[in-house]
Amino acid sequence: MNSTAANLNFPVFDHGGELEQAANWAQCDPRDLLDFSNLLNPQGPPPPLANFLKTLTPQIVAHPRAFKLEQALSRHYKFPAEQILVGPGSTAFIRFLPQILQPQKVLILGPTYSDYARALQTLNISFEFLLGIEQEHWAIPYFEFEQKLNAGIQLVWITRPNNPLGHCYPKTIIDTWIQQYPQIYFLIDETCFDLADTSCESMLQYPLPPNLIILRSFSKGYCVPGLRLGWLVVPDWLAGTLKQSQEPWPISTLAIELGRFLLEHCAWIKDSQSLNHALQLDFEKKCAQLSGFKIAPSVLPAFTFQGLAPSFSAQKLQAWLLKEKKMFIRVLSFHPGLGDRYFRIGLQSNAQNDLLVHALQTAELYD
Repeated sequence: MNSTAANLNFPVFDHGGELEQAANWAQCDPRDLLDFSNLLNPQGPPPPLANFLKTLTPQIVAHPRAFKLEQALSRHYKFPAEQILVGPGSTAFIRFLPQILQPQKVLILGPTYSDYARALQTLNISFEFLLGIEQEHWAIPYFEFEQKLNAGIQLVWITRPNNPLGHCYPKTIIDTWIQQYPQIYFLIDETCFDLADTSCESMLQYPLPPNLIILRSFSKGYCVPGLRLGWLVVPDWLAGTLKQSQEPWPISTLAIELGRFLLEHCAWIKDSQSLNHALQLDFEKKCAQLSGFKIAPSVLPAFTFQGLAPSFSAQKLQAWLLKEKKMFIRVLSFHPGLGDRYFRIGLQSNAQNDLLVHALQTAELYD
């Protein structure tokens, strides 16, 4: 494994799902790769979606009317449409919100999704991380957290459930902070919520506290990352400013119609939850025989691994799996608080998961 991984031309992957780049290095067709790098619904998109796509050609000539999807979201989640914004994926909102809110100092609860820091750096906004306690399943260090809230923080960024680790911070505690610190924005990224098991409760509640913003996405639960469709729920006093700051047509007509269609097939989310839970239990059981790894508990159909051998390198393992097994995993080298000892896998079918477990058993993990 070491000689393969030492290849100086091995690429750095910023995100999961970069199959073309991975396949180019592995010298294979992207369709030949088993993709464990992405955090998506293992059950795939709702089955009726393929046929619905064929009906959308006439919509191409129509100008987008985003309010149609905002109204559909309003009906589905029983929330005022005036407080809902739709946009081209959650990543766009990750950059849009700080640009409009202009906080002087941001606190990011980590380890977490690396694009938050990247967006803030681009905007020259000061930020710092507060890392969870690994020995306590990445629990928030509450005393230190409250100290920082009293030291000039204007926005707190929380991923719930956490991406990539898969845990879910207690809702009751976050509700308490939102009430105790009304001068601080709490931005809760629930992009992965539709993938979570039933133990994780959404922060979406009506009426929305005036300092709470919630980010959601269609990508994960409905397995449609190529659609690039996300949405925000914001306090009523802030909604007008944000909508006026958006571009005239933030999403396409096709995205609007697809979003409305997916909401009509929301039963797919609940059906998938039970199927995915069975996948999780089966995978955890099979991983118990892997002595070289520690696996973090997760409410998502994805797991973060820590290599235990002193010489372990997740990037070397990634390179070996790509070259020898045509499998693609997500390395967490650039996530503050994690590093090259950590990687994440997104579950696939039982048969494909078995292949990955077997590959991890046979990999040369030690120098």
